[in-house]
Amino acid sequence: MKILFPTDFSEHAAMALKYAVELSRKMNAELHILTTFSVQKHSSSFVSFEDKVRQNVTEDLDDFIKSNAPELLESGKIIKIVAHAHPGSYIIGYAEKEGIDLIVMGTKGLSDIANIFIGSVTREVMAKTTLPVLAIPMMEQIKHISKKIVMAYDGLKITHEDRLKILVDISNSYSSKITVFHVSESPDENIQKLVNGLPSDSIEDFVIRNGEEPLKEIRIFIEEVNADLLVMVRREKNFWQKLFLTGHTDEEIMRASIPLLVITDK
Repeated sequence: MKILFPTDFSEHAAMALKYAVELSRKMNAELHILTTFSVQKHSSSFVSFEDKVRQNVTEDLDDFIKSNAPELLESGKIIKIVAHAHPGSYIIGYAEKEGIDLIVMGTKGLSDIANIFIGSVTREVMAKTTLPVLAIPMMEQIKHISKKIVMAYDGLKITHEDRLKILVDISNSYSSKITVFHVSESPDENIQKLVNGLPSDSIEDFVIRNGEEPLKEIRIFIEEVNADLLVMVRREKNFWQKLFLTGHTDEEIMRASIPLLVITDK
């Protein structure tokens, strides 16, 4: 198991690092910590200047880890990457090259989740990679998975069932169970016959809520059950676009400040 954690050394990235460290420990995973930098070429001394910037950024990365997860430096159980590159494309390329199983990224918070879809590095990574991405919001205190995982399900067949393996692995690592939650306009819909790709012993319950505003119902439900993790399946169209590209409905799920695991099925 390999987990990639890209960072920009910000305050919310510091909290996300602590989450990634605990997750890698629980899953017995190899943790890769990556940061990028950019410099403009002005003269023939560009190479030496780039080396100087790289050295400074490398020192910043060590300081960042030392301040937030000093046990990593002591254990030596991490791989550190400092690259002169555009962050989004480099993250995706590195993850594919190194066989990364999960990308963990900090966000300013799910209270700022709209930014994921309107221009951030997280948005670029989620849009272009087929790997699962775990977005960690800024929280008052770190909330690790202890009991409840909620998977918001759109009622459509999962084409790439193997991509749900990361969800099952996370659930097993924390001895947790998955509640499959579906918002339907039909009270008679039976999602138990539709869900595929999840072992029955990983599922705790199936819950259907009637309503016309899926995000609102999801937000209410995860607050009701005090969920530790929200899981959503990203598709090219339909459910994903309806949920996250419709402006005013974003406000509903913005209020939920828990980690969001995005699994791509495209």
